[in-house]
Amino acid sequence: MYDFLMILLFSKVVLLTPEPVDINSNEKGYEINLKEPINAINSGASIEIDITTMLPVSIKGDVVKSREAVSKIFPDGSVEVILSMDKGNISLKDRFGISVGSNDTKLTLYNDNMPTNIDFNAVTIKTSVNLENVKIYWRNHTF
Repeated sequence: MYDFLMILLFSKVVLLTPEPVDINSNEKGYEINLKEPINAINSGASIEIDITTMLPVSIKGDVVKSREAVSKIFPDGSVEVILSMDKGNISLKDRFGISVGSNDTKLTLYNDNMPTNIDFNAVTIKTSVNLENVKIYWRNHTF
């Protein structure tokens, strides 16, 4: 019941990159220094990378074809997100999901042990695949 109330009252999705960004695989990492810290209200918080523009328009909205295309473009471990806090870092690499909607397709990176009530002040994205024209979101919860 407590989690439900927290999600109902405090859940949010924050766009971390107001403009689409390109992240090259040969960079050490793309860092987003946050003006305001982000935090998780439950352990299901995640980073979402909107990769819709990287997929062929012909498969838009087709769940099966989109998931197949994403799996080919992004093999396991090809994208890592590092959340930085005063006491160290949390890596989101081992847990990787794909969400396909009628208008967008997103990679979702999460950690089963996401700490709550800790402020993260920077997000770094490392990738072995060039990310082109993507938007980065923080979702502070899951249902």
